[in-house]
Amino acid sequence: MSDKNEVFTAAAQAIAGDYVRIYFVNGISGEFHQFAPDSSDKFFREILHGGDFFNYLANDAVKCVYESDRYIYTEIMQRDNIMRIVKSGTGHADIECRLITAGEPLYYTLRIMDCPGAQDCFVIGIMRTDKLINYRKRVSNIEKELETYNHIAEGLAEHFDYIFYIDIADGKYSRFKSENGHLTVDSFGENFFDYAERTINTLVHPDDRHHMQDIFSKAGIIGELRDKKKFTVEFRLLIGDEVRYYRHSGMWAKDRKHIIVYAENIASEVNVENELKEIRKKNKIFGLILESLAARYDVIYYISSVDCSYSGYTANHIYGNIEIEEEGTDFFSVAKKNADIIIHPEDRERVKAVFDKDYFITHLEGNRQLVLNYRHMIDGTVRYARFTAIWASDGRHFIIGVENTDDEVKKESERLRELSLANEMARRDELTGTKNKNAYQEYEDTV
Repeated sequence: MSDKNEVFTAAAQAIAGDYVRIYFVNGISGEFHQFAPDSSDKFFREILHGGDFFNYLANDAVKCVYESDRYIYTEIMQRDNIMRIVKSGTGHADIECRLITAGEPLYYTLRIMDCPGAQDCFVIGIMRTDKLINYRKRVSNIEKELETYNHIAEGLAEHFDYIFYIDIADGKYSRFKSENGHLTVDSFGENFFDYAERTINTLVHPDDRHHMQDIFSKAGIIGELRDKKKFTVEFRLLIGDEVRYYRHSGMWAKDRKHIIVYAENIASEVNVENELKEIRKKNKIFGLILESLAARYDVIYYISSVDCSYSGYTANHIYGNIEIEEEGTDFFSVAKKNADIIIHPEDRERVKAVFDKDYFITHLEGNRQLVLNYRHMIDGTVRYARFTAIWASDGRHFIIGVENTDDEVKKESERLRELSLANEMARRDELTGTKNKNAYQEYEDTV
């Protein structure tokens, strides 16, 4: 093929085969020729000749261009924009848009090309790129999914010391770890089960060794995963004299040909659990102490030294039928109000003077407790009582215990009466009842 025209014709046919339409346009006058492929000789034939290409584009946009992409024809594909492209030195530009084909929007690429041999003229070739663009989208979506999966994997990996990816058939494995937020391959190995056996025999605590050997054999792992999605085992490593707590979990990979095992240091969890056990133990002891105190006191109040809010806990109803609030916002105001109802008139002002927040704080600065004995007047009956106030362990609350002391006062009265009677009998003769020598001696001592 020596004739240049034949060469150019063949080249043009090969290039034009990629296009469904070709426009040859005079950028100044707007005159244009539209070509379409001819199925008979696989070359192009002219199907339209017009005088105003840009007006033709505007009309064609309404009929053929997908609505969301019409701005490409009406705004971007304007004379000045196109002439700027063809004279920019790059020689061409590609613009993607969707054209309506058989009622459906399909992707096409509009390629704008300069015509160096024809002044102020340019060529626009329209290629159908729907498959290519959809392929690109699929690739882009896959890349985004992979990026998302990587972010998830890297985020999860930060919580584990190591992750093993094991071929269950031959035992080959890769070990991954997280470094600076990225999942990296730490090492490879030929047989994970041999590696596990060596590690268990040398590093696992003797008390956990047999159990770990049973699980981390090939048969053991397959057995653990036979009826469940995941297995988890906690154990101890013994590094020198130091015990370290670990958890290993395993699961099938999606292909069911690989096992994923991840190792996690759980020292912080174990420490928290031990702390909780200690707290529960202390709470049990405190509960027993509180029960003992509650057995002594009939009412216990827990009062804020900041805002005077309070809660009350009653073991025995020492106030008869009188209703006493067991929860409120101002303990001292309520206490003074109740004093007018339940405190014996002779003790009332003394008790009300003590029920003052500043008095409590001042007294307890130099004393371990504040104690006050007084009398209740309940349903017309005098009853003896005592309240004891102390600081709570947080230094921000008062604790007041109120107890009925009727039995204590009665016993003390009986003791004093018996003592007085004994003294009187010591001063009189047992037979005559008259004063004896002791009585006269005491009288002389007082004169």
